[in-house]
Amino acid sequence: MNTCTRECHLAAAALQNAGWSKPRTVNSIEELDALPIGSVLARNLDDPEDIDVYVKRSDLGGHRHLPTPLVVLFTPGDAG
Repeated sequence: MNTCTRECHLAAAALQNAGWSKPRTVNSIEELDALPIGSVLARNLDDPEDIDVYVKRSDLGGHRHLPTPLVVLFTPGDAG
């Protein structure tokens, strides 16, 4: 049991280091600006037929038209 618990903690740490974390909400353009390129965002997660998923592809401001709030599903970390 201890080995499984330790392995689970190590796996969770590896996922977090790669950029996966508990989803969080961004509520403003400034928060979107602060996210790194490659971040994955979504809205309408409560309505499977109306879910929208976005990827921040640059810092040129194209993401500024996105509706807030958005849920951050992934931010790139050490993942290759």
